[in-house]
Amino acid sequence: PFERSTLADWQKISAVNCGGPINLTNAALPYLKQSPAGRVINLTSIGAHTGLPNNTLYTMTKGAMLMFTKSLASELGNTNVRVNSISPGVFTTPMNAKFSEDTAKQDAVVQQIPMGRMGLPGELGGIVVYLASEAATYTHGADFSVDGGFLCA
Repeated sequence: PFERSTLADWQKISAVNCGGPINLTNAALPYLKQSPAGRVINLTSIGAHTGLPNNTLYTMTKGAMLMFTKSLASELGNTNVRVNSISPGVFTTPMNAKFSEDTAKQDAVVQQIPMGRMGLPGELGGIVVYLASEAATYTHGADFSVDGGFLCA
């Protein structure tokens, strides 16, 4: 819960979820601008679009990355660098291993997903390939939810 969060907790999660991508983008930007087709593809989360109980600090940082994506896209619109983001839903990853250990919790989460299951890591690849490709030259400042329909429920 948020009430047990500390400034140190916020600093740690912000450093990982925001600081890492921002520093990487800043370091890569001169090279991306020289490329004929520079791409920045950020990972946000469904948490950037809706509140997730007991994940306040996480969702806050993912919301910040969504706004970073949109602001940077606005700033770089007249360059050859396209900036977009992907908002994954709940996937079977080590981060979500807690769900596989608690079937009641997993069932509660899966019931909120219209497709009735958690995503598989390989199911994110298609949108990444698209955003990195020449097919996405006019795709800019967009966010793509890959969430089994979670946000439409």
